[in-house]
Amino acid sequence: MCIKTGDICWWNGPYEPGIWNDGMIFEDALVSMLEYGERCETDGGYRGSAPEFVKCPKGVWGESGKQALQQKVRSRQETVNERLKNWGILVTPYRHDFKLHQTVFAAVIVLLQLSLEYNPLFSVEYND
Repeated sequence: MCIKTGDICWWNGPYEPGIWNDGMIFEDALVSMLEYGERCETDGGYRGSAPEFVKCPKGVWGESGKQALQQKVRSRQETVNERLKNWGILVTPYRHDFKLHQTVFAAVIVLLQLSLEYNPLFSVEYND
């Protein structure tokens, strides 16, 4: 999600659960979408995943004095994750045609993004 606007700006999948962890998905897909010098704010689990593209606690780009702000950004992302979980799409096994899984997930992402207009996330003033 975009740090400045709070909009969902990227998603990818499907990936088989238990085989792909977040770091592997990041390296497989998101890194190739980032421009030179662009970085993502992440938790410590991404420390070894393309370190030139992530800002995380104790990572290459971890900056002292910004930990509280970085935690606020990560907390806002967790709020989005919780709203996704409300759909059951992240915890309930998908039992329909696998070819439609991406379409179903895309629909949930669009509906979640639309819901942010009426139930917005808390704002974050972020200066990189």
